[in-house]
Amino acid sequence: MAKAWKQLDNEALSLLRAGIEKLGSIKAVADKIGYSRGAVSTALAGKYVGGTGKMRAAIMERLNAIMLCPHLGKELTAIECRLFRERRCPTSNRAEVKHWQACRICKFNPEAVRMMGEGNETGYDEE
Repeated sequence: MAKAWKQLDNEALSLLRAGIEKLGSIKAVADKIGYSRGAVSTALAGKYVGGTGKMRAAIMERLNAIMLCPHLGKELTAIECRLFRERRCPTSNRAEVKHWQACRICKFNPEAVRMMGEGNETGYDEE
């Protein structure tokens, strides 16, 4: 039975391609998201060997100027998103506590991606 690693979704691939168009090269995008040029190239080709969750989180945070907050249901800048997730737990407002908790497990939170892995214990999908 062949094992296939989970590849980047269309949203992340679109952001990568737009970043390459804007910054002028795969290397420039790779540097911006903290990955090697080779890793970005293989991810673009759909042949990345390994989990892509951390790469996706880096792409979403560093290349996505605007993102749709799953908890609030509204658009936030990457900076606003980071500020929400890095703040201390609010203690005086129930709605803010729920938002803070949602940030802990959000797909846009690189730390949550690291803690939860790729969605399964092995990091790859069965084919």
